[in-house]
Amino acid sequence: HKAKELFRLSYEVFSDKTHQDTLRRSIVKKLCVPVLFKTSVQSTTEIYVKIIPFLMKIIGSPFPLIVSGDERRAFVIDKICCFHFVEAMYQTLPADVIRNKINKVFCEKDDAKGTELTTAIMRAAHSARSETLPDDTNVSNELRLEYHCTAHNTLASIVKQTQTKENFFHVFLFRENTEKNERLWANIID
Repeated sequence: HKAKELFRLSYEVFSDKTHQDTLRRSIVKKLCVPVLFKTSVQSTTEIYVKIIPFLMKIIGSPFPLIVSGDERRAFVIDKICCFHFVEAMYQTLPADVIRNKINKVFCEKDDAKGTELTTAIMRAAHSARSETLPDDTNVSNELRLEYHCTAHNTLASIVKQTQTKENFFHVFLFRENTEKNERLWANIID
């Protein structure tokens, strides 16, 4: 239960927008996510049942066009952190737990197929890793690279956990569609 309490406290720091973005990002990477790997499946499931609506709200939000540079930077950091949480979910929880428990919270309906959450995350991660962020001095090249790589890593974790056919790995992880302006390799390689 100590790990669960540590997660709760560190997640509160992440959720509190009055803290600096760099602190919030460090808390997620150095405390929240590692703690998720140390808790039981039951505790991790309980955590995700509580936080998945917030994570999906951030991940599913389109990139705001008319905001200040600082707000844009904060939004990128929020997305990076949420992708880290989602990536950890697919690495720590069995697929049936995600499908049967976490997905129900996301869908809020009893007749859900069980794949709605995974589909929504895959779409968001695919879009994020391929999108071209507007030039902005507040969003450094390093932060852009981290954003695209985190989205790609999340997608890789999902595909590894949910797919068995080789074709899915190729289509979701390695194919670039230049006609749709999807820039995979330029975004994830420095």
